[in-house]
Amino acid sequence: MIELKIPEIYWDDEAAVSLLVEYFTRRRSRGDLFYSGARFERLGGGGDAEHVADSFDSNDLVAITTLSVSLEPHGAMNLLTDPEGHWARLLSLIPRDARLENPGSDALMEEGGPAWELWERLAGTKQYPGKRDGSGPVVAGKLLARKAAAPHPHLRHPHQATVRAVEDGPTLLDRAGCDPAGGQRCLP
Repeated sequence: MIELKIPEIYWDDEAAVSLLVEYFTRRRSRGDLFYSGARFERLGGGGDAEHVADSFDSNDLVAITTLSVSLEPHGAMNLLTDPEGHWARLLSLIPRDARLENPGSDALMEEGGPAWELWERLAGTKQYPGKRDGSGPVVAGKLLARKAAAPHPHLRHPHQATVRAVEDGPTLLDRAGCDPAGGQRCLP
C-alpha cells in the first residue's frame, strides 16, 4: 500500500476547489489551457473510448507526458503491443459499470482481482518484478487514471472525485450513484 499524503491546503474545501478550478479552467493568452495536464484523460477521445478502453494506445502514452511522466521506448512498445496479453485481459475483466463507491466492486480491487493485478504489473511490484521500462507506481497511477475516466471508475483514486466535481458540476453524485443509505461508500 502506498501512503497518500495530502498537502494541508487541500483539507480546506474552498481553497482546494479554487485550485482545482484554476487548474482545469485557466487559459493562456492564445486561448488554450494553461496546464497541459488539465485534459489528459480526454486526449484523443479519452482513454476510456470504446475502441481503446481494453488496451493501451499511443494517445495514452502522449497523455501521460502532459503530466510530466513517460515510459522508456521498450516499456512503451510493451504497452502498445501487449505481447503477453496481460493488458487487454485485465482491462477487459473490469466491468464497464463497476463503481468505486459500490462495495460490490471490492473484489476487483482486492489482492487477486483484475484491477489489483493490473496495478501490480504496471508498477512492477515484488509479485510481478518484470517492471516495464520506465514504469513504476507513478506511471502506473497515471495510466490507470487515464483509463478510469468512465468505464473503469474504480481504477481512479477517491480524491479524483473532487476533480470530477469541478469538471462535471453538481451531477457528480447523481452519476456516481452515491447512496449511503443503500450501503454505498460515498467519495469525499
